[in-house]
Amino acid sequence: MAIHGDCVSATQAAGVLVSHLAADRCDLVSETGTMLAEGEASLWIGAIGPLAVVAEERRGKHVIVRFREPLDPRIVDHFKGA
Repeated sequence: MAIHGDCVSATQAAGVLVSHLAADRCDLVSETGTMLAEGEASLWIGAIGPLAVVAEERRGKHVIVRFREPLDPRIVDHFKGA
C-alpha cells in the first residue's frame, strides 16, 4: 500500500508516495516526476513528520531512503494496517 507524503530537501520539495515502510527505511516515488537527489531531506508520512531521512539509492522513479532515527514500531504498524 502506498501512503501520501511530502519530501523536502535543501533544493527541492515533492509530493511522494511512500511504500515498503519499515522502521529503518522506505521507498519513495514522486507524484510529480521531480525526485529527490541523494542526500538529506525531511519526510512527512501523512501527518507524521518531519522525519529526517537520507536518500541512499535511486532506481528509476524510486528512491530508497533511510531514517536517521528508527521509526517507532507503532508508527509502522499503524500504516501497515491502513
